[in-house]
Amino acid sequence: MCSDERERMTSNEKGVDLQQLFPQAALDAVPQPMWIYGRDGVAAGCNITAEKFWRLPREHIVGKYNAFEHAETPDGASLRELVRAVRAALDAGSVEVCEPVLIDLGALDVTTQASKERAYIENTIFPLRDRDGAIHFAAVLQRNVTELVEKRQEVEQATARIAAQSELIAALEAAQHALVEQRQTIEELSTPIIEVSQGVLALPILGSVDEARAGEMMHKLLEQIAHSKAQFAILDLTGVQSVDIATAEHLARIMKAAGLLGALGILSGVSPAVADALTSIEVDMTRFITCRNLSDALTYTKRSRRPGPAGAPIPGRR
Repeated sequence: MCSDERERMTSNEKGVDLQQLFPQAALDAVPQPMWIYGRDGVAAGCNITAEKFWRLPREHIVGKYNAFEHAETPDGASLRELVRAVRAALDAGSVEVCEPVLIDLGALDVTTQASKERAYIENTIFPLRDRDGAIHFAAVLQRNVTELVEKRQEVEQATARIAAQSELIAALEAAQHALVEQRQTIEELSTPIIEVSQGVLALPILGSVDEARAGEMMHKLLEQIAHSKAQFAILDLTGVQSVDIATAEHLARIMKAAGLLGALGILSGVSPAVADALTSIEVDMTRFITCRNLSDALTYTKRSRRPGPAGAPIPGRR
């Protein structure tokens, strides 16, 4: 190495010797990679930890590499924040910690032996002053925070996944709530109890009647009978083409429960298949009134009322 290069390694433009400010032995004692830059942006020194970390011989960097110039090139974008902080340390004496950046030292193209290792590096920049307080160099203390950054990225990704899952759960809960409301609406529509006249309730039945639906119909019908003090409860089966034995038993229980509250049960619109199913169960059907259709059932309720405001059924008349 020529004497000019050696002098450039240890002095800035005013001839201040770096070794007087920060001896190499002290620099090598720093456990983290450390670089020293002069006011011209040229690397004036580094410690042995920096050499080992980046696997770069000191003589390939010190006195040769100019961070200011490299930051202006297309490949130097990752250095611009570092250079800004170095200039601030040199000009204003500020101390800054830069956000970690992903650095590929091989991209610096300072030597054919450069490492291709990529790492997230956090740079802390502070000024080096002489005894008079003048600033001649800026020190860059580096910390490999690759593991911390990757962990933070994993946490951020996990947080994003949790947020997405939370949104999905919220959407599913909203959909479930909507389904419950729709089910309630369907149940209300499938069990419409109509007060066709004073004291007369009609329950048109469509589709199949399972145990759950039968229980719902019974609950609503009995509640309405108690509320309106109805004397007649008409189950219109016009929309039911066929039933099994279980459904027939459900219908019989509904009629029996209505009778326990004082309402006479009437079956209307019974098809041959439904009639066959009803006769197959062990229920005394003579306790119920059957009519050909809903119109006949309504006519029956009018004829069977006892004169008076209550309109009670005439005893023994069917």
